[in-house]
Amino acid sequence: EFARPVVLHGAKCWGEVVRECRDFAGRIPAFLFHGFSRSPGLLPDIAAVNGFVSVGPAILNDHAVNYRELAKAIPAELLLVETDRTHENSAECPSVTAVAAKLAELRGVSLATLEALVDANAERFLG
Repeated sequence: EFARPVVLHGAKCWGEVVRECRDFAGRIPAFLFHGFSRSPGLLPDIAAVNGFVSVGPAILNDHAVNYRELAKAIPAELLLVETDRTHENSAECPSVTAVAAKLAELRGVSLATLEALVDANAERFLG
C-alpha cells in the first residue's frame, strides 16, 4: 500500500521467510533480511525477490567461523551492514564502523570500497 521496503527477521526459519516473500515480490519494492545467518544456498532466492542481506556484530566474534564465511559469500549487490547500537547501549554494542571494518577485511577490500558499496546498496534498498 505504501510502496516501502520491508525489514524482516527470520531467526531460525529463514527458508520459510524467503518462500513467503515470493508472493510479495514486485508489490513490495525491496526486502532486508536482517540478521540473516543461514545457508548461502538461500542467497539466489533472496536476490530473486529484490532482497538485501545485512551483516551484523556477530562477524566480530572470532568463533563465528560459519557466519564469517556466509558474510564473504553474500553477493556484493545484496550486501548491507547493521548494528543494534543505540546511545543507551553504546558501551557494550559495537559500532557499524567496527562491523564494516571487519567485513571489509574478510572480503579483502578497503573500508572505503565497502562503504561506497553499502551506501549504493542502501540507496537502492530505500528507493
